[in-house]
Amino acid sequence: MAKRLTRALLSTALLATAIVASPVTSHAPHAAHAASPSFATRDIPNGLPAHLGIGLAAEPSADGIYGWMPNSGVPWDYAYQYLAGGVNTGGGWETWNAGAQFPLYYAQGAALHNYIPVFSYYEMFQSNGSCGSCGESQRDLSNLNNAATMASYYQNFALLMKRLGSGTYDGVTGFGKTAIVHVEPDLSGYAEQAVLDNMTCSGYCTGQGNDPALLKAAVKGSGYGDVTAYPDTYQGFNQALLHLRDLYAPNVLLAFHISTWATTKDVGSDTSTTLDANALGQEAGSFAAQSGATAMPGVASTYDLLFNDVANRDAGDSKYVYNDPNAWWDKLNVTFPNFHRWESYIGAVHATADRPVIVWQIPLGNQYFDTENNTNGHYQDNRAEYFFGHMAELVQAGVIGLIFGTGIRGSTVYNDGMNDGVTNPTSVCTSDGVSSGQVCNSHTSSVSDDDGGYLRIAGQQYYAGGGYPLMPSVPATVTPVPPTSTPVPPTSTPVPPTSTPMPPIDTPVFATGFESGDPQPTWNDTVDFASNIGGVCCGLTHPESSTRQEIAHTGATALMYSGNDSSTMQSYAYNKVFNLRDKNIVIKPTTTLSYWVYPQDGFVGAIGRNSVHVAIDMIFVDGSDLRDAGAIDQYGVRLHPQYQGDGGHLTVNAWNHIVSTIGAKIAGKTIDHILVGYDQPVNTGPYRGYIDDIQISG
Repeated sequence: MAKRLTRALLSTALLATAIVASPVTSHAPHAAHAASPSFATRDIPNGLPAHLGIGLAAEPSADGIYGWMPNSGVPWDYAYQYLAGGVNTGGGWETWNAGAQFPLYYAQGAALHNYIPVFSYYEMFQSNGSCGSCGESQRDLSNLNNAATMASYYQNFALLMKRLGSGTYDGVTGFGKTAIVHVEPDLSGYAEQAVLDNMTCSGYCTGQGNDPALLKAAVKGSGYGDVTAYPDTYQGFNQALLHLRDLYAPNVLLAFHISTWATTKDVGSDTSTTLDANALGQEAGSFAAQSGATAMPGVASTYDLLFNDVANRDAGDSKYVYNDPNAWWDKLNVTFPNFHRWESYIGAVHATADRPVIVWQIPLGNQYFDTENNTNGHYQDNRAEYFFGHMAELVQAGVIGLIFGTGIRGSTVYNDGMNDGVTNPTSVCTSDGVSSGQVCNSHTSSVSDDDGGYLRIAGQQYYAGGGYPLMPSVPATVTPVPPTSTPVPPTSTPVPPTSTPMPPIDTPVFATGFESGDPQPTWNDTVDFASNIGGVCCGLTHPESSTRQEIAHTGATALMYSGNDSSTMQSYAYNKVFNLRDKNIVIKPTTTLSYWVYPQDGFVGAIGRNSVHVAIDMIFVDGSDLRDAGAIDQYGVRLHPQYQGDGGHLTVNAWNHIVSTIGAKIAGKTIDHILVGYDQPVNTGPYRGYIDDIQISG
């Protein structure tokens, strides 16, 4: 956009960020919002609000749709949940509840509070295929062309539609109300890059150009009956998904993903002053239109929405942990990247594909509260502040919704994810996110939310003003504020799993939190087998594994592990913890292992990159072990200490939840004993951490 529009929604006194030397003009909120929206009634899909809707990533737990959201005093419009795990791995969403009812239960739970359920269907990368060790782009394209994998994929997608539609299948009646399914974040970006530059196509293209029909895919060739009418191209893949939606769940709105980097130029990070965001947006919008955002032969419908993600983590996390300073957008819109250029890109996508946009997985960090000091779980970002302050710009660019969430552990969340209560460290001033002057996070928080309460307060103010209208002729709709008490789901509905995404925790066959009354370790500090590992410090000569009342996930006690790696070759230590031989625990196909791990960095010299190389292991009565069985966790990482450490998904000095459907690999085996294992082939030095709340279920 050529000019900046006035800030109309957030109170200067409460939420306007202070910019030293170069202040940004802001105004108090209005009781009613005067706007020049770009939408007509036909542009907003049925069932969605007539105001710019706000939503959150939300677990089906007290931290999400059953607690924090309704208790926040904000009538949120959307709640979203990943559906992941792979379509043919034995650990996908269809296994998380009996009868593949997880999405049904989630949708019902969201609807209790008038939230529209949103599901990000992220299955291609995590599915088994013929390119398991490839990077994400190549693996996606390989799986897309694997006939057996895609037959399972279409069957899985059809099952999701059956659970969300109004029909009854397998004795289960579906949801039947408005729901959104966001199709494969990132896949469309890899697909467009492949046809624009065949060097990235891995041999799956039939030509070069901005045309989804030039990328091969197994559709008709998959042999799946409902989709055999569609060609074996990426365009045909999208036609197939639209057809399955029309067949089983016409109430579901399908969203096509738009990446900021899809055209091979990333408007979200490029610092060039000559980048033509409007032209790139037209190119991305054309690809979306040809992929099903506009009408195609042989399909009765189109995609209803476009989803765009601005980042998968807070800008402070990107800069200070991943050394990427270009993750910050200039809120003054002078240097690049900035908000106006991104809006130009999104506006061109919207105009070309003729579909409204929902901005998804928006980082939650802010530069307002002292709480945000660029430490783990409290990283800064400026997108939430900018978006709440510039609704008119967003609507004019075609945006009808904002959904906040994080794509990586350690980023800022809206609840007390760090379990550290109310925090107000010393205020800091920084030039991050502004081309001139400084921003100071000089406001004291009074709540335990990891963002200091910014999103909660911003949401309350936004909806108190009626919401920003998408159409001048239609009054903004306001959903009644949910009651302060949390309605209890029907007793006949099992409570869905409590993290995103993960299998359910069924009735445990073994569980311990190491508290009084829980099963206690059979062995303390007892090595089963080890090599090149000594004591962590203080004259110790061996690796430790015993209970401590120092840091715990729940209660007061957890199992502490420690050691000192002395070799740059192969080093490992597996300590015995529980003897379960007499328990006769036989692994079933549905058996899951769940535990929490807290790798330490800094305490008694512990090095974080070492401390993360830990996992729960098992020895079975036949002499085999869990670590070499090939079981994977909810992130697709092998349940082996070395792979867990190398996976990049464990955050130091924080509790990390690990869940694995181990029965998919070791069904029929009987557990002899449980160990805690450290295993790393490269680095040396001390390691230390804690494990808590171990549970074997199913």
